[in-house]
Amino acid sequence: MFVLLQKCSRLVLFTSLFSALCAVALCMATEKLLRHCMPPVFSSLHFFITGCTLVVYNVHYLIKKSTTELSDQYAWVQKNRKWNYAFLLLGFLLSIGFAFQMPHAVWQACILLALFSFAG
Repeated sequence: MFVLLQKCSRLVLFTSLFSALCAVALCMATEKLLRHCMPPVFSSLHFFITGCTLVVYNVHYLIKKSTTELSDQYAWVQKNRKWNYAFLLLGFLLSIGFAFQMPHAVWQACILLALFSFAG
């Protein structure tokens, strides 16, 4: 039982699914503060943010250079690259699929933020 829980938690953490859900939660919290009401959970903005987060983090994990002795995450990614590629593809599909439903102002901000995301 513990091994299954450990495998599932590594999958969620090391493919950035948890990070993507946290990004959406922070977005929803900001929307709630600005609108004074709870935003809908399933919106094109939230799917777009989830996709972009999956793309940025999984690209980073796939091109990162480290050693397996220094990082459990790096060792896991080396053995399970297919999961990172799968979530990278899912991120691309979500990003592209929902990008065209965004207003023009959001597009402009996203282009600038994407440059900052991949600059480091």
